[in-house]
Amino acid sequence: MESANNAKQVFEELFKNEENTTCFECGASSVQWTSVNNGIFLCLNCSSQHRCFGAHISLVRHITLDSWSDLQLAMMKNGGNSALKSCFSSYNLPQDQSMEYKYHTKVGVYYREMLKAISQDQQIPTAPSVEEGAELSPEVNNSSLTGDDTSKEKSVMEKVNVEGVKQGAVFFGNTIVSGMKTFATKVNDQANNPNLKNDMVEFGQKVGERTKNAAEAVAEKSKEVWNNRDEIMSKTADSISKGWDTTVSFWKKITGPKEGANPNPNPN
Repeated sequence: MESANNAKQVFEELFKNEENTTCFECGASSVQWTSVNNGIFLCLNCSSQHRCFGAHISLVRHITLDSWSDLQLAMMKNGGNSALKSCFSSYNLPQDQSMEYKYHTKVGVYYREMLKAISQDQQIPTAPSVEEGAELSPEVNNSSLTGDDTSKEKSVMEKVNVEGVKQGAVFFGNTIVSGMKTFATKVNDQANNPNLKNDMVEFGQKVGERTKNAAEAVAEKSKEVWNNRDEIMSKTADSISKGWDTTVSFWKKITGPKEGANPNPNPN
């Protein structure tokens, strides 16, 4: 298995070829995906369609999120967008031909086998003739991709899409798990970092010291209040008494006898 650094170097070198910086299928400039066994670069949308073909037709992998084996990197180095375009062109496959058709032709199958053989230093298989190359491979049900029966083609593609959704769900799950593993590794690394441990110890000591000081201040204030409780209670009672007197005096003023009334109804 190649390291992440080696994979990065391989793709940096491949991207020096401008053809590899755009999607093989639609020409979009954002390419983060590949079809390994076809040796091409894809955008997100086209990679989803390729995944529907099945891994034996198109093994879709992300440039940075996935790990790469030596063989997979070799297939990308020996392939490239230009190489497959040239191959399809030499067999007169129309530019507007559907993706499904192109990769299920005899030349499509041959190219994948040829690319793998070169990458493994094995004997290259015999190429089909120009006439044969554009024909569908025997491994494909011809009725599903040829003829005028569009309902059959739709039925086949619906089945393929279901498989694509399953593979997409698996890929999404694997990506989440990979991300969690990476996060856990980073947390573990930080936990074993001696500098972090020292910082945590220092932080704990400061918190403990400040908590102790606060507790001592509260205890000291409570002691002061207790020692002067008689004086405090006397002052409090005096304040309450004065407040009460003031309230009673004010109440008498607003409820006293009206003007002209006899303040003493029983003079004798």
